[in-house]
Amino acid sequence: MMSKKGQALVEFVLLLPIIIFIILTMFDFGNIIYQKNHLENVLSNVVSLYENNYTEKEIEDKLSLQKEEISIDIENKGRKEISISLEKKVSVITPGLNYVIDNPYEISTSRSIVYES
Repeated sequence: MMSKKGQALVEFVLLLPIIIFIILTMFDFGNIIYQKNHLENVLSNVVSLYENNYTEKEIEDKLSLQKEEISIDIENKGRKEISISLEKKVSVITPGLNYVIDNPYEISTSRSIVYES
């Protein structure tokens, strides 16, 4: 009679790479969602500072955007509308996931401010 322990070991070894891939993918997508949420919070701070007449350079220095590798773009879309955009690149650690999403994955968020007279 053959042992069932050997069969369970073989099945575990066959499924282990799939389980590791799923766990790493969950970490990557969790990190992307976290970074997107963080970028939204930073954008709220940028908008507040911009509304208090800070320049783009002062905002970058005050919030340490260069240290966090966040790029900022403030675009004047007319006399009464301003568009503020933030972008950040997030590295993907899961092997093979770069075939599905870009590595580094770029997240961005933007907000438009309309001044009413």
